[in-house]
Amino acid sequence: CKLTPELVAMHWVDKVGRRPLMLVSAISLMVSTFFLSAAFFYSWSPLLVVTFLCLVMASFSIGLGPFTFLVASENLGLSERANGMTLCAAINRCTSGTVALTAVSLYESLGSGQLFVLYGIIGALS
Repeated sequence: CKLTPELVAMHWVDKVGRRPLMLVSAISLMVSTFFLSAAFFYSWSPLLVVTFLCLVMASFSIGLGPFTFLVASENLGLSERANGMTLCAAINRCTSGTVALTAVSLYESLGSGQLFVLYGIIGALS
């Protein structure tokens, strides 16, 4: 669910461009997150839940995941690159940590379906 989309992204990044892959990644991530929430709301089969979870991971891996650091490194000059990439990594880790630390409490208060609706709305707003 993660390696294959990253290999596809590596192959297509210079042919298609960064922006189209990032847009496809963001839109498919939002849509697959809403489908995942529907799978929880309507108690669809566990196989569908796992399939939608793999789609979420693949959507992230085809653009938003690997290109964050690629775009940051390409837009910074050589003298600013080390500090910029450090800041990029720090923001990335803080964001990932915030999601990881709040996921369980949000799940307990909202439930699994509404949790992924919230993630989908955040994706739509971003």
